[in-house]
Amino acid sequence: MKLVRAFPILLVSLLSIDCSHKKSAFESPSISITNNQFDLHLPKDMSKALKKLNNRFTAWKTTDYASYVRKEVLSSHDLRRAPFALVFDINRDGILDVVIDGHDDKSAILICIYSTPKGFTAVELKNSELFSPKSIENYDDGKQDFGIPYFLWPPNLTADKPQPSTFSVAYPQPLDKFGKECGDASLIDYSFKNGSIVEETAM
Repeated sequence: MKLVRAFPILLVSLLSIDCSHKKSAFESPSISITNNQFDLHLPKDMSKALKKLNNRFTAWKTTDYASYVRKEVLSSHDLRRAPFALVFDINRDGILDVVIDGHDDKSAILICIYSTPKGFTAVELKNSELFSPKSIENYDDGKQDFGIPYFLWPPNLTADKPQPSTFSVAYPQPLDKFGKECGDASLIDYSFKNGSIVEETAM
Protein backbone atom coordinates (compact mmCIF):
# COMPACT_ATOMS: atom_id res chain seq x y z
CA MET A 1 0.00 0.00 0.00
CA LYS A 2 1.62 3.24 -1.17
CA LEU A 3 1.29 6.26 1.11
CA VAL A 4 2.41 9.87 0.64
CA ARG A 5 3.26 12.14 3.57
CA ALA A 6 1.75 15.63 3.80
CA PHE A 7 0.02 18.34 5.92
CA PRO A 8 0.94 21.28 8.24
CA ILE A 9 2.06 21.59 11.88
CA LEU A 10 -0.62 21.69 14.55
CA LEU A 11 0.20 22.43 18.20
CA VAL A 12 -2.25 21.08 20.76
CA SER A 13 -3.20 22.45 24.16
CA LEU A 14 -3.22 20.31 27.27
CA LEU A 15 -5.92 19.46 29.79
CA SER A 16 -4.71 17.55 32.85
CA ILE A 17 -6.31 15.48 35.55
CA ASP A 18 -4.54 14.97 38.87
CA CYS A 19 -3.81 11.43 39.96
CA SER A 20 -2.28 10.35 43.25
CA HIS A 21 -1.16 6.97 41.88
CA LYS A 22 2.52 6.33 41.38
CA LYS A 23 3.57 5.53 37.81
CA SER A 24 4.13 1.87 38.68
CA ALA A 25 0.51 1.62 39.83
CA PHE A 26 -1.03 3.01 36.61
CA GLU A 27 -3.37 0.59 34.88
CA SER A 28 -2.88 0.11 31.15
CA PRO A 29 -5.33 0.57 28.26
CA SER A 30 -5.88 -2.42 25.99
CA ILE A 31 -7.59 -3.51 22.78
CA SER A 32 -9.45 -6.78 22.28
CA ILE A 33 -11.08 -8.41 19.25
CA THR A 34 -14.26 -10.49 19.37
CA ASN A 35 -15.97 -11.71 16.18
CA ASN A 36 -13.86 -9.24 14.15
CA GLN A 37 -15.08 -6.33 16.28
CA PHE A 38 -12.53 -4.18 18.11
CA ASP A 39 -13.07 -2.98 21.69
CA LEU A 40 -10.97 -0.40 23.52
CA HIS A 41 -10.64 -0.79 27.30
CA LEU A 42 -9.59 2.30 29.27
CA PRO A 43 -8.52 2.26 32.93
CA LYS A 44 -10.44 4.47 35.34
CA ASP A 45 -7.95 7.34 35.41
CA MET A 46 -7.82 7.55 31.60
CA SER A 47 -11.63 7.59 31.45
CA LYS A 48 -11.70 10.45 33.94
CA ALA A 49 -9.23 12.48 31.87
CA LEU A 50 -11.28 11.88 28.73
CA LYS A 51 -14.55 12.89 30.40
CA LYS A 52 -12.96 16.05 31.75
CA LEU A 53 -11.84 17.01 28.26
CA ASN A 54 -15.13 16.08 26.56
CA ASN A 55 -17.82 14.06 28.34
CA ARG A 56 -19.78 13.68 25.09
CA PHE A 57 -16.93 12.04 23.19
CA THR A 58 -17.28 8.47 21.92
CA ALA A 59 -14.97 6.40 19.75
CA TRP A 60 -16.05 5.33 16.27
CA LYS A 61 -17.22 1.71 16.05
CA THR A 62 -15.59 -1.02 13.96
CA THR A 63 -18.66 -1.07 11.70
CA ASP A 64 -18.23 2.66 10.97
CA TYR A 65 -15.16 1.86 8.84
CA ALA A 66 -14.93 0.77 5.22
CA SER A 67 -14.55 -2.99 4.82
CA TYR A 68 -11.06 -2.71 3.31
CA VAL A 69 -9.95 -0.67 6.32
CA ARG A 70 -11.27 -3.31 8.72
CA LYS A 71 -9.51 -6.06 6.73
CA GLU A 72 -6.21 -4.14 6.74
CA VAL A 73 -6.19 -3.69 10.51
CA LEU A 74 -7.41 -7.22 11.28
CA SER A 75 -4.75 -8.73 9.03
CA SER A 76 -1.98 -7.09 11.07
CA HIS A 77 -2.82 -9.24 14.14
CA ASP A 78 -1.54 -6.33 16.22
CA LEU A 79 -3.38 -5.77 19.51
CA ARG A 80 -1.83 -2.32 19.82
CA ARG A 81 -4.26 -1.10 17.20
CA ALA A 82 -7.89 -0.83 16.15
CA PRO A 83 -9.13 1.28 13.21
CA PHE A 84 -10.11 3.93 15.77
CA ALA A 85 -7.43 3.50 18.46
CA LEU A 86 -3.72 2.94 19.16
CA VAL A 87 -2.13 1.81 22.43
CA PHE A 88 1.57 2.70 22.79
CA ASP A 89 3.96 4.83 24.84
CA ILE A 90 3.87 8.15 22.97
CA ASN A 91 5.99 10.16 25.44
CA ARG A 92 8.43 7.31 26.18
CA ASP A 93 8.04 7.31 29.96
CA GLY A 94 7.34 3.58 30.25
CA ILE A 95 3.55 3.94 30.61
CA LEU A 96 1.13 3.00 27.84
CA ASP A 97 -0.91 5.85 26.34
CA VAL A 98 -3.82 5.80 23.88
CA VAL A 99 -4.91 7.67 20.74
CA ILE A 100 -8.65 7.57 19.97
CA ASP A 101 -10.54 8.66 16.86
CA GLY A 102 -14.21 9.46 17.42
CA HIS A 103 -16.80 12.18 17.74
CA ASP A 104 -19.25 14.03 19.92
CA ASP A 105 -22.63 15.43 18.84
CA LYS A 106 -21.02 18.30 16.90
CA SER A 107 -17.57 17.32 15.62
CA ALA A 108 -15.27 14.53 14.50
CA ILE A 109 -12.36 14.51 16.98
CA LEU A 110 -8.94 12.89 17.33
CA ILE A 111 -7.78 12.62 20.96
CA CYS A 112 -4.69 11.39 22.80
CA ILE A 113 -4.58 10.44 26.49
CA TYR A 114 -1.06 10.15 27.90
CA SER A 115 0.66 9.98 31.27
CA THR A 116 2.37 12.84 33.11
CA PRO A 117 3.92 13.01 36.59
CA LYS A 118 0.55 14.36 37.84
CA GLY A 119 -1.66 11.79 36.13
CA PHE A 120 -3.22 11.23 32.74
CA THR A 121 -3.76 14.14 30.37
CA ALA A 122 -6.31 14.25 27.53
CA VAL A 123 -5.52 16.40 24.50
CA GLU A 124 -7.53 17.18 21.39
CA LEU A 125 -5.34 16.71 18.32
CA LYS A 126 -7.88 17.52 15.62
CA ASN A 127 -11.45 18.80 15.49
CA SER A 128 -13.35 18.77 12.20
CA GLU A 129 -16.89 18.78 10.85
CA LEU A 130 -18.99 15.82 11.97
CA PHE A 131 -19.85 13.33 9.23
CA SER A 132 -21.91 10.18 8.83
CA PRO A 133 -19.65 7.18 8.10
CA LYS A 134 -22.38 5.53 6.06
CA SER A 135 -22.48 8.51 3.70
CA ILE A 136 -18.86 7.94 2.55
CA GLU A 137 -18.82 5.79 -0.58
CA ASN A 138 -15.94 3.37 -1.22
CA TYR A 139 -15.28 0.32 -3.35
CA ASP A 140 -13.81 -2.95 -2.13
CA ASP A 141 -12.86 -5.47 -4.84
CA GLY A 142 -15.23 -3.66 -7.20
CA LYS A 143 -18.15 -3.80 -4.76
CA GLN A 144 -19.80 -0.66 -3.45
CA ASP A 145 -19.10 -0.06 0.22
CA PHE A 146 -19.64 2.71 2.78
CA GLY A 147 -17.57 3.77 5.76
CA ILE A 148 -14.61 5.75 7.08
CA PRO A 149 -11.75 5.37 4.54
CA TYR A 150 -8.78 5.84 6.89
CA PHE A 151 -7.28 4.24 10.00
CA LEU A 152 -4.74 4.93 12.73
CA TRP A 153 -1.25 3.63 11.94
CA PRO A 154 0.98 2.63 14.88
CA PRO A 155 4.60 3.77 15.34
CA ASN A 156 7.27 1.88 13.44
CA LEU A 157 9.20 -0.09 16.07
CA THR A 158 11.12 -2.35 13.68
CA ALA A 159 12.90 0.15 11.41
CA ASP A 160 16.62 0.89 11.60
CA LYS A 161 15.66 4.09 13.41
CA PRO A 162 12.45 3.23 15.35
CA GLN A 163 10.16 6.13 16.21
CA PRO A 164 8.02 5.03 19.19
CA SER A 165 6.75 8.59 19.78
CA THR A 166 5.21 8.94 16.29
CA PHE A 167 1.92 7.69 14.86
CA SER A 168 -0.08 8.41 11.70
CA VAL A 169 -3.56 8.73 10.28
CA ALA A 170 -3.37 6.64 7.10
CA TYR A 171 -5.51 7.06 3.99
CA PRO A 172 -5.00 4.04 1.66
CA GLN A 173 -5.05 4.38 -2.12
CA PRO A 174 -8.73 4.74 -3.11
CA LEU A 175 -10.08 2.61 -5.96
CA ASP A 176 -13.13 3.02 -8.18
CA LYS A 177 -15.69 0.33 -9.02
CA PHE A 178 -13.41 -0.95 -11.77
CA GLY A 179 -10.50 -1.41 -9.35
CA LYS A 180 -8.57 1.54 -10.79
CA GLU A 181 -6.80 4.15 -8.67
CA CYS A 182 -8.90 7.31 -8.34
CA GLY A 183 -6.97 9.40 -5.85
CA ASP A 184 -3.84 9.66 -3.74
CA ALA A 185 -2.91 7.75 -0.62
CA SER A 186 -1.55 9.83 2.26
CA LEU A 187 -0.27 9.84 5.83
CA ILE A 188 -0.74 12.52 8.46
CA ASP A 189 2.03 12.12 11.05
CA TYR A 190 1.88 13.13 14.73
CA SER A 191 4.87 13.25 17.09
CA PHE A 192 5.47 13.98 20.76
CA LYS A 193 8.04 16.78 20.99
CA ASN A 194 8.99 19.09 23.85
CA GLY A 195 5.98 18.11 25.92
CA SER A 196 3.39 18.58 23.16
CA ILE A 197 1.94 16.54 20.31
CA VAL A 198 2.45 18.13 16.91
CA GLU A 199 1.15 17.35 13.43
CA GLU A 200 4.25 16.99 11.29
CA THR A 201 5.12 18.85 8.12
CA ALA A 202 6.27 16.55 5.30
CA MET A 203 9.97 16.72 4.51
